[in-house]
Amino acid sequence: MKQGIVAFFLVIFSFHAFYQAGVVIWFHANRAYIASVLCENKAKPELKCKGNCQLNKMAKNQDEKGDRTLPSSSQKWVEISPCEIINSEIEFRESGLVREYSPAAPVRYTFQPDYSVFHPPIA
Repeated sequence: MKQGIVAFFLVIFSFHAFYQAGVVIWFHANRAYIASVLCENKAKPELKCKGNCQLNKMAKNQDEKGDRTLPSSSQKWVEISPCEIINSEIEFRESGLVREYSPAAPVRYTFQPDYSVFHPPIA
């Protein structure tokens, strides 16, 4: 199942990537037909176009299609820094609550280790 999905996406991406090459291959395979029927410069043999005008037109159309999908560059991007320094004053108000350190508070930490729980293994 996973290999089928991977193969599907690989084919889709390959079509997208090699579309321009496919157009050129199609052009060279059908060059006689394009030069005799589709060429815009049939009446001007001195240009020796041989259908290149159609190839250029197809390439231009493909470029225009690609440009339409890209976002326009007329939008302005605003960069926001996560560490922006704000130049504003911070006001501290005195609160009515005052806490003082009381050194007479009982200390519940003992500095003497208590070995009564530990029993070494008996050999």
